[in-house]
Amino acid sequence: MKKPILLFCASALVILVHSSWCAPGLGVPLNSQNTTGKELLRAFDRHDPDYHMMALLIIADIYGAKINNGIVPDSNIRQGLGEITYAYLLEHPDLLNRSAEELVVAALKGVSAQIEEQKALWGRALRDAEAYFLTPSPENAERFFLALPDKHLPPIAFDQEILVIDIAFADGNFSLLEKKIDEGEPNEMDVGFRLINISDGANSEILYHVLGGILLKHPRLFLDKIAFHLGNRSPKEFDGQLQYLLNPVAWWEIPEDDEDQTKYQALFKKNKELRIKALKSVENDDLENIRDRCLAILLAILEEIGN
Repeated sequence: MKKPILLFCASALVILVHSSWCAPGLGVPLNSQNTTGKELLRAFDRHDPDYHMMALLIIADIYGAKINNGIVPDSNIRQGLGEITYAYLLEHPDLLNRSAEELVVAALKGVSAQIEEQKALWGRALRDAEAYFLTPSPENAERFFLALPDKHLPPIAFDQEILVIDIAFADGNFSLLEKKIDEGEPNEMDVGFRLINISDGANSEILYHVLGGILLKHPRLFLDKIAFHLGNRSPKEFDGQLQYLLNPVAWWEIPEDDEDQTKYQALFKKNKELRIKALKSVENDDLENIRDRCLAILLAILEEIGN
C-alpha cells in the first residue's frame, strides 16, 4: 500500500487565530471546532501544500488539547499524526460527516503509547545499524534486520528513524550493503528488504534496483526473499512492490534525448530477456506461484513500454 503523500511548504503563510488556520487565497479557513472529517480529508487530497499544512495543524491542535495534556506536538511528530488520521479517514467513509475533532480523537487514541514504542524500536535499530556497519558480520546483519520494522510505520518517532536512514544510506555504508547483497548474503538481503519500509525518493529507487539485481545472480534466493518479505502483503501492494523490483532499467538509465531511445530499447530488451530467463530457471513447487506472478508482472511492464 502506498503511504499517503503529505506535502509541506516551509514558506507557506499559515495564521493561527483561536484554533483557526487560513492561508492566502484559500477562502474560508478550516478550524478544529467546526471542520468535518470530509473537509479534513478534502484538504489532504488537494495538491496544495497550504491545505495540507492547515490539516496538519488542526490535527496537532486537537491532539494536544484532547489527548496530550495541552502540549501541541512538534512538526516531526505532526507528520506522523497526519498519516494516521488520513488512513483512518480513508477507512471510515461512513463517518466523514462527523466533526474532525471526534474523528481525530478516535484515530489517535493510543498514539502516545505508539510514540514510546517507536522510540524504543528506533533506539534499538539505531544501535544495531551502528554495530553492523562498524563490524559487518552475518550475526550483526541479522540483528539489524530484526530491529527494522516489517511494514511502513508513521514517522511519530521521526528523529531516530532519520538517523537510521542516514547511517544505512551513507555512501560507504550502502556500498558495503550493496556488495554483500550482490554476493548473495541472505541476511544483508533481509536488511535491504526491511529498509524499503523506511525509505523513499532516490533511496528507495536505488534500493529497488539493488534488490532487483538479486534475480540475475541468485534467482532462487530472490524468490525466497520475495515469499518471506512480501508473501503476506495484499495483492495490490504485492504487485506494486514487484513492479519496482522487476523493472528492467533504473530511472537513471532512461535517456532524456530522443536520439538515445534506440540504445535504451536495446538495453531494456536485453535486461528483460535476462530476467525472464532467470525466473524460468527456478523449478520449485513452493515458489511456482510467486515465480509465475513475477513473470506476469514483468510481461505487463513490457506491454506498457510497447515492446
